Amino acid sequence: PEERPALPPAPALRPRPSLPPRPLEVSRGARSRREVALTFDGGSDANVSAEILDILRARGVRATLFLTGGYIRRFPELVRRMVAEGHGVANHTDSHSHLTTFAQNRRHETRPGLTREAFQAELRRAEAAFGAVTGKPMQPYWRAPYGEVNPELLRWAAELGYTHVGWTRGEGDETLDTRDWVADRSSRLYASSARIRDRILGFDEDGRDGAAGGIVLMHLASRRREDPVHRRLPEIIDGLRARGYALVPVSDLLREDGGASAVGARRDRSGALAGS
Repeated sequence: PEERPALPPAPALRPRPSLPPRPLEVSRGARSRREVALTFDGGSDANVSAEILDILRARGVRATLFLTGGYIRRFPELVRRMVAEGHGVANHTDSHSHLTTFAQNRRHETRPGLTREAFQAELRRAEAAFGAVTGKPMQPYWRAPYGEVNPELLRWAAELGYTHVGWTRGEGDETLDTRDWVADRSSRLYASSARIRDRILGFDEDGRDGAAGGIVLMHLASRRREDPVHRRLPEIIDGLRARGYALVPVSDLLREDGGASAVGARRDRSGALAGS
């Protein structure tokens, strides 16, 4: 019988493109864009929250607000207002408890007794509170109370789809952490509101990138009866804009130039997005 010609070999299958893995942590967006994100942490009090929201609305700024479950349950109307006015809401855990041993030994070891399940329950309870109040999901970002985080906690949060968002540090003592919570004038961390304003506006002003991609940390409550920092927000916003910066939420700050979120980009050792 006549032999049939052999079939040509099947073409090699190309691997399907996959999304890059989510980074565990970011502290700065792309330095190639003159954008800055204002972020605010909300723990258990809200004594200046409405005033901050008023300023942001008057200036046309969308921020990212890291809220605890306790804050959400206690101040549901404020939370609904945040969503209605276009702000991003992210996770600050449910109870704002210490996650590491830093307060005891200056080391970021996971707090004894804090299991993976207990930690993830903290994030889930805050999520559930936000969903109950707004009917919406939280954004996929979290910020550790007191900045207490380590690789183990970052991995546990990533299992739930979360990227940790810190704040931007520069050379030496330069930081975009306002430390607006420090009310004791004798503390070495205390600074006047004018000094804090100038520190933000002058961040890395002698460098090539300035504050591009910067993440500013402030709070939705204040114990400073005199010289509260949030009253400088209009000057901070206007000053950043005068220097050519756009004020954007974290979700916009971390986007790639094509519009996709840059959550998933590689990070360098400082926590900044690699290649930024």
